[in-house]
Formats: sequence, C-alpha cells, structure tokens
Amino acid sequence: MITLKDWRMTVVGQLEGLIQPDDLMNQLTFIMDANQIYLVSEHLEREERNLTRELRQQQNEAYLASLRAAQEKERKKREEWEQKPWKEEEVQQQKLAEERRRRNLQEERKRKLECLPPEPSPDDPESDKIIFKLPSDSRVERRFHFSQSLTVIHDFLFSLKESPEKFPVEANFPKQVLPCIPSEE
Repeated sequence: MITLKDWRMTVVGQLEGLIQPDDLMNQLTFIMDANQIYLVSEHLEREERNLTRELRQQQNEAYLASLRAAQEKERKKREEWEQKPWKEEEVQQQKLAEERRRRNLQEERKRKLECLPPEPSPDDPESDKIIFKLPSDSRVERRFHFSQSLTVIHDFLFSLKESPEKFPVEANFPKQVLPCIPSEE
C-alpha cells in the first residue's frame, strides 16, 4: 500500500502470499488506520493550499479592479483638469459673445431711433396717431405720416427698450400680421 507521507509517495504496508479475505481486510484496515493521520493531514494541507490559492486569486482580482478604478478616476480627473481651461474659455467666449450681441442690439436700436423721421405735428391732416400695445402690456403712441412705410413703424417699435429683439406687428381689425420688414442700412 502506497500513500503520500511527508510530501512524497511512501510504501506504508506490504502483504505477501496467500491471505484469507478477512485477514486481508483486517490488515488493510490496520494500515489505513495507522496512516490515517497522514491522509487527513495531506487532505487538510491540500484544502488549505486550494483556499490560499483562491484567496490570493480573489485578492489579485480585487487589487486589479481597484487599480483599474483608480486609473479610471485619475484619467477622468486629468481629462477634467485638461478640459477645465477650455470650458472656462468657452464660457468666457459665450459671455463675450452675449455681451457683444447685447451691445450690437443697443447700437442697432439707437441707430434706428436716430434714423426715424420726425413725428408729424398733431394738426397735420396727412398723419394719424397709432397706439401700440407691447408684450409687457404697456402702451405707446406716436403719429406717423400716411406716406411712411410699415418699416418705419417697425423701426420705431424696435427702437423702444422694452420691445423684444424680434417681433411681428399685428393689426387689431382686421386681425392680421403686417408685413413689416426691418430696414437694412
């Protein structure tokens, strides 16, 4: 009979000749009982090695996952840091563009106001007073000469501070949108 003993295969029992079956069983049982400690010890050591290997593998996998997470976090942080000046610059550019647009709009309003023809006198028979209701529910009135185009009306309304940047001019009766095209100068 051979068993693993002290890390090597060792002969632990040897039977020769004719043996009765009962004696054979008794001898084998005796040899197994005598070497049971080595078998159990080897079995436990094997289990411990397997558990140690599995634990080491799990630790390695956890370490690699943690390492990947740390690298990903570092990559995102680096990208964010690299993008930050671009984002700040982009926000600054948007602010500048918005400020430039507002300034251009104010200049355009001022220019339209300066280009308006003078308001006709109230006793001029070739003129009429028009009352406008603005989106803010405020009312504005002004006299216009009959010969003036609808564009002059649009320019007058555009030059008001409370008027929106783009708007339609609508008549009350009959209800319709007037074809006022802003003048380009």
